[in-house]
Amino acid sequence: MDIYQCAEQYGVAQLADQCKREIQNCLQCPFDYIEMFRYSKQIHLEYMYNTTLSIIATEFETVVKDKNFMLLTAQELTHFLQKADSIFIDELTLFKTLEKWASGQCKLKDKSTSGEVQKQGLGQLLFQVRNPLISLQTFSDEIVGTGILTSNEQLTLFKYYSGVEKSTTSVCGFCLKPRRKKVGDGQWKNKKNVVT
Repeated sequence: MDIYQCAEQYGVAQLADQCKREIQNCLQCPFDYIEMFRYSKQIHLEYMYNTTLSIIATEFETVVKDKNFMLLTAQELTHFLQKADSIFIDELTLFKTLEKWASGQCKLKDKSTSGEVQKQGLGQLLFQVRNPLISLQTFSDEIVGTGILTSNEQLTLFKYYSGVEKSTTSVCGFCLKPRRKKVGDGQWKNKKNVVT
């Protein structure tokens, strides 16, 4: 990467092209995607940036376990979650991940880790979780007790689960559209279709 930056800075096009090819080859191997994302953004290497974002979306469950995940800024996490339909993760895992991230951010800033403070830290990130797609039992057992959702949001979601609240697109700002799911090696299911 440093060689690439030098080649770009001093106008050595052939070396810069060779570095780009090497970087593209590296994208095919397992590595610290978060660091690659940050670095590609820093040096303005658009192909690597977009490719890394795509890999992060498809490997999101692995990426959230990375030690650097908790150090992401809200802006960086927003970049990852902007590919919301492409992220391969179940909604409860995403909620728990965001809860853990928000708690970590609160601790870094010496703030309370209450649900209300976590919600403030999450801001619009919270609405990337498609809470209405979580089962009523799981919602009641795993999400309500965190205190992250307001009483009004909880009530509206309970009304949705009971059939009182009807919607086809969202409930309290939480999307109803299912994400794609991995169904096998190299196959992804989007709604009713299987894509290979």
